[in-house]
Amino acid sequence: MGNQSKNQFHGIPADERTNLYRKCINEKTAIQQKKITESLLELMQIKPFSEITVTQLCQHAGVSRRMFYYLFSNMTGALYALIDSKIWAVEICGINEILEFFMYWKTQKVLLDILGNNAMSGLLLERMVTRILQEDYDVHNWLKSHGWKDNSRDLIVFGFTGIMGLVYSWHYSGYERKPEEMAALVENLIAPYFA
Repeated sequence: MGNQSKNQFHGIPADERTNLYRKCINEKTAIQQKKITESLLELMQIKPFSEITVTQLCQHAGVSRRMFYYLFSNMTGALYALIDSKIWAVEICGINEILEFFMYWKTQKVLLDILGNNAMSGLLLERMVTRILQEDYDVHNWLKSHGWKDNSRDLIVFGFTGIMGLVYSWHYSGYERKPEEMAALVENLIAPYFA
């Protein structure tokens, strides 16, 4: 990040990073957004994020710059949309068990590699914490229904970032352990917090 403030990401202050892209409300814009985020993932396999321009991304995605700027404030907005789509997929797919969580993130090897290669692994954690803290995220009720003793947001954030830390460690080890072993490890670590 060079000489940027630690509260900035690609020159964008922390308090301005929440509205960098539109949530699509119709099928047409959702398709265009998906084209752009998938193209960004493909381009980031070839070169660093910092070297990808809006023009290159639009050409690769087959969308206009006008559509890009309708959907995103800037390139960071497209990156956030890409990461958030992977986080939301956990919810959409109904992944609510630890084993399924590990199996899902193993399928996201390319994304984890790209974020690591671009020194952006922390961005996934930041976006996940942001999602957990949103009021419409139902993690509190899910944990309560599974017997979680302490429903404080701080403990929930600590738990999720710890689990994602294990996902990263597992990823960087080349998935040496089976998903079942990783799930068992987490279940043993969090067992004291459940009734």
